Amino acid sequence: MTLPLASPPVLVKVAIKRFLISSYAHYGCNLTSSRFYIFYIRRVFPYVRSDTKESTRGLARLIEQVGKAAYNLGYTPGLNPAQWAALRYFDETTHERQTVTGFAQFQGTTKGTASQTVAALVRKGHLRRVADKQDRRMHRLALTDEGTAVLKNDPLQELSRALETLSDDERWSLAINMEKILRQLLKA
Repeated sequence: MTLPLASPPVLVKVAIKRFLISSYAHYGCNLTSSRFYIFYIRRVFPYVRSDTKESTRGLARLIEQVGKAAYNLGYTPGLNPAQWAALRYFDETTHERQTVTGFAQFQGTTKGTASQTVAALVRKGHLRRVADKQDRRMHRLALTDEGTAVLKNDPLQELSRALETLSDDERWSLAINMEKILRQLLKA
C-alpha cells in the first residue's frame, strides 16, 4: 500500500507549525514562508508513491512530529506534560484507580517517577491525598477545586480543536487506525 502525495491536513499543519516554532533557532529562517513549509514537509515527510517502505517511514515520522507537538503543548507556566497527564488521569479515572500505582501503570512509568509527579501536584494544591476508608494504609488522590480550575485551561484542548477540523468519518478512521498502531507498539 502506498500513500498518495497530498497536502497535509490542518492537524498536521498545526503540529508542524508548533514544532517549527520550537525549532526556529536550529533552522534559522523565516518560518512563515510557505516555501519553507513545502520544503520541510517534503523533506521530513517523504511520501513516495513508488516506495511503500519510504511512505510508511514518512508516516511514522509524521506521527512522531504530531506526538512531539502535542507533548510540547504541555509545557506551560507552572506545569509540565507529566503533571498535565496526571491531572487528566485523576479527573477521568475510576475511584479504585486513583492511586500513585494506578497512575504509574497508566503512564507506563515507575512508581517513583509517578510519586514525584503527584507530590509536585499536591504541593501546588492541585491534588489532595484522601485516606481510604476501607484500608487506612492506602491513600487515594483527588483533584482539588484549584486542580479542576486548572484543567479548564488544559493545553490538550488545542489538539482537540485541531481534531475538530476533521470530519466525523476522518476522526473515526484516525481513532481506529491510531488504536491499531498503539496496540502493535504495546506488543513490541
